[in-house]
Amino acid sequence: HPSSNAGTTLYHRLGGVYPIAQFVDRLVDLVVVGNRVHIELSPIYARSGNRHPPGLKYMLTELVCNGTGGPEVVTSKGFDEAKLGVQLEEWPMFLELASEAAAVWPIQHLRNAVVVALGALKAEICIGIAEDDPSPVARARRQIQEAGFGHYLASAALERCSGEASRALELLARGWTPVDDDAMSSGSLSSFPGFDPSGPRCPFARPGAALPLGHPPIGHVAPRDLPLEAVPQNVAAADERLGKAVRALADQGMAPSQIASLLDMDEASMRATLDKVPAEQVRMLGNSLQAELDGLLEEDPELCCPVSLLLCVEPVIASDGFIYEKASLLELIRNGMASPMTRETLKSEYIYARQCKSNAIQFRTTRSAELLRFAEAAADDQMQMALEALGRASEYIEVLTTGHVPGLAKQAAQLWHRLGQPEPLALRGL
Repeated sequence: HPSSNAGTTLYHRLGGVYPIAQFVDRLVDLVVVGNRVHIELSPIYARSGNRHPPGLKYMLTELVCNGTGGPEVVTSKGFDEAKLGVQLEEWPMFLELASEAAAVWPIQHLRNAVVVALGALKAEICIGIAEDDPSPVARARRQIQEAGFGHYLASAALERCSGEASRALELLARGWTPVDDDAMSSGSLSSFPGFDPSGPRCPFARPGAALPLGHPPIGHVAPRDLPLEAVPQNVAAADERLGKAVRALADQGMAPSQIASLLDMDEASMRATLDKVPAEQVRMLGNSLQAELDGLLEEDPELCCPVSLLLCVEPVIASDGFIYEKASLLELIRNGMASPMTRETLKSEYIYARQCKSNAIQFRTTRSAELLRFAEAAADDQMQMALEALGRASEYIEVLTTGHVPGLAKQAAQLWHRLGQPEPLALRGL
């Protein structure tokens, strides 16, 4: 059975290499096809080019995996040609895109954690800057990391101790983890073995292998050869872009101190910038119903498959000691893909995770009832929120087989009709 204290690296909590690779795929696509961040690219058909989008995705995946505590080795560190090549002035917009791409994770604190992790990798993503960040936050983080703690724990402890390195070190020395503050779930994860230098370094699977069943689809946006435009020098335009980036990160629930650190601002300036963003750009920020809905849409990461990122229906424990959805694990094995958590070869044997399955059923049952109550309360004043809650509740009810299903299905159908929508076909037979 997976160890209860495993998964202390952010790499494990993010689900390993496959979700991280999908995040990077989305992020680079957003950069390539948009106009908020400009990077130098080689045309996809130019064999002599060395900055093709697929290659940049590979390098950035290596970097993010390594930076979050994974076994992947960074093969391009220190070379500007191998960096994604974000201009320093466009770093805030890049973080805004990263917060959008992080939607691959259903858990808000994981989405924020991966964006914060990118902050520590800034020197390896941007061009023309040195790796040694002189800011007080960076110095405090390095001091803790030099004591033997990883970036993830160092950042979490500094956030807990208002940026004071000595207090953060004392806290970590006593064995504190973010779990103690309910900041993150410990996850049903096994102990992470030491990295084998002779093992595979590639963060991807065997060439040509199909994606495992349930894996979120990788985007196939055709890269286009965008010109490297000059960064606007207009101060007002730059301030507006910075404000939008600050607002985007704040809307994701990121702490003000984290936003300020990521954007190299003091907290007072960050708050002043945030206050200048027009109200119409805000996503119901401060609305109590929105906050309640955000909480109800959060899912327990212990009950989610690290491949599909969805709540398990038929969870099994694989040979690497981690819990997966059965169908996803079988596809990993069938395609000869390595464990996304440990990079070891997966064996064909597995055992059913009955406790996890029972917990997932209980979670769906309880959360469905809570979502239906929310939808009923919000139906008159906030129809969009009510529909979002009702949609998630219906998804849960469709896979339940407990005695509560008929009552929940009937309540959901009535709410669909009240909101002027037909109920999903799957609910009609329950």
